[in-house]
Amino acid sequence: MIRVPPDAPPATPIETYADNLRAIVAKLRETGATLVWAQSTPVPQRVPSMRNDDVERYNERARLVMSELDVTIDDLYTFAARQSEPITRGQTDVHLSKAGGLLLGNRVAETIRGRLRN
Repeated sequence: MIRVPPDAPPATPIETYADNLRAIVAKLRETGATLVWAQSTPVPQRVPSMRNDDVERYNERARLVMSELDVTIDDLYTFAARQSEPITRGQTDVHLSKAGGLLLGNRVAETIRGRLRN
């Protein structure tokens, strides 16, 4: 398992991430698609290869970009953080349990249905 030193920077600088999001939104808008941005879910403390503070920083930057571009945001981070189990498998990774996948999938479907009604 890869362990990230506490002072190691993320692989993609946050400004590059924000620029990439803007480019992706611009490209998708060309298709006429209805866009919804889903935030990343929390990283369990037991996952040594990722840091949740990075997830929070990148989610916040994405939130700012999506708000600036008027893209609907599905705050999966807060939704998942409010659940105890069964979101993650309880392992040392970020993969979802089957029940967790269903829970988040239902949330995403609800958000999309709400956006399509507007």
